[in-house]
Amino acid sequence: MQVRQISLVVCAHADPEPAIGLAAALASPSEAFVHAVCLYREPEPVIVDSFAMGAAGIEAAIAHRDDAVARLVMPAQRSFADRFAPERSSWRAAEIVQWCDVVAGWPATADLVVLAAAERDRDMRRVTERLVFSAGAPCLIAPLAPKPFAAARIVVGWNGSREARRAVGDALDLLRRATDVAIATVGDDRGWNTADLCAWLERHGVHAAVRHVSARGNAGHALVAAAEEFGADLLVMGAFSRSRAEERVLGGATRELICGASAPILMSH
Repeated sequence: MQVRQISLVVCAHADPEPAIGLAAALASPSEAFVHAVCLYREPEPVIVDSFAMGAAGIEAAIAHRDDAVARLVMPAQRSFADRFAPERSSWRAAEIVQWCDVVAGWPATADLVVLAAAERDRDMRRVTERLVFSAGAPCLIAPLAPKPFAAARIVVGWNGSREARRAVGDALDLLRRATDVAIATVGDDRGWNTADLCAWLERHGVHAAVRHVSARGNAGHALVAAAEEFGADLLVMGAFSRSRAEERVLGGATRELICGASAPILMSH
């Protein structure tokens, strides 16, 4: 994966630094272009605006709303402007609920989508799920606590699915540069061809060891525990290898990890 263009998503109602810092670390070595969007919730109207009448009153109400939006997005915009040169970046702000309906097509030409973990924010989780499922590019989810991006110790969550294979291919350049790579399988191996995967990686210059993780409850929790035990600074995994309907009913690693982990997560669908 050669990163020449990044789509960055930040939220005005959360700390923008994890995602912005991660995008900056990835963009700098290759001088990648960064398209950013800052999502916000519609601000509460000013009471006096509810009595607005006539053209002048409506214009004043719109101006109050625009000022409130500008104040909401300003911290993230300043942080972004401090990290990225104008000629190598673009910035826009958009209302989160409306934008969620068109989010899938926005990063169509990106090599990578970078965004922060949704934590328990329902709207951001919707946006993240749409991006992971439909963007057509791998999504890198920043942990809630900002940390330098190293990707020296990488855990690959493997279940033999097409999505997992896609994730490994997307992460191949990072895997080559890593000092330690672990292939983590949750529960029974079930013929997931870990030996074939390790042999394929070896031919690409990646030495990986297999770690079988007991399925203690949710697969997402098991992967996070394996990554933390390994001291990983990146987790790579396929996303939505079951249908999103099944994920909603049964739970799943994708939905669990979208809400956050201690290390960045590269997800591909």
